[in-house]
Amino acid sequence: MAEKLTMPKVGMMESDIVLAEWLVKEGDVISVGDIVGEIESEKTTTQLEAFVSGTILKIVGKEGESYSIGDTLAIVGNPGEDISSL
Repeated sequence: MAEKLTMPKVGMMESDIVLAEWLVKEGDVISVGDIVGEIESEKTTTQLEAFVSGTILKIVGKEGESYSIGDTLAIVGNPGEDISSL
């Protein structure tokens, strides 16, 4: 079953976290704990760690744009899986 990779809470920041860089691309296989990108808050740059395992089916988040906690950054699942409901 496909799952959303979402923007995590970074320290005390509640919103406006920038997705600085993706370190993966669509089709890459990731595991829980893998570093998949970098995010920036007002005071720090942090590694974006995967909390789901599978294949990156769709990258939704764009580098350089701001997101709130819980916003979808990518969809992870099995190759060929229908993600239209997400």
